[in-house]
Amino acid sequence: MLNVRVPTVLSVLAYDDAHARVRGLASFPKPDRTPLAIPVRLSFLGMVGIGTYLVALSLWYWIRRRGRARPEDRWTLMAVAASGPLAFVANELGWMVSELGRQPWVVYGVLRTRDAVTAAGGLDVTFTGFALVYIGLATATVWLLRRLATGAPATLGALTPAGA
Repeated sequence: MLNVRVPTVLSVLAYDDAHARVRGLASFPKPDRTPLAIPVRLSFLGMVGIGTYLVALSLWYWIRRRGRARPEDRWTLMAVAASGPLAFVANELGWMVSELGRQPWVVYGVLRTRDAVTAAGGLDVTFTGFALVYIGLATATVWLLRRLATGAPATLGALTPAGA
């Protein structure tokens, strides 16, 4: 494996100063280190992998479509259909990278995560209320989409009076 050293680049990237000192993770006490090995790295790789897939799919679709009608083969449609949920997954993985990457701190050197947890009462009622609202919204959305997919709104035209 080739090891290429480019002096002062990390200092410029981190601090915009070629003479700034950048501390490595090993120089921090063990309890202050971010758990980079598994959750952060895998989340980052998943996010970047999905993003690369989405860009490649867009380019492939655009190149394939040039001068012709839309490609409608089964594999293309499945890949395009999968891109919506994958974009959501990539978004969630990015959130995991940012949140897990700063642990165990909320504000570095000032506030640890364990000290930032609230002890306020009544959170169970609030959480239950929000959960019920979102369950109701999800149920209404599924009901409405199924109704639209079956053509039910088209039958409403037959119910209107003839003079209207």
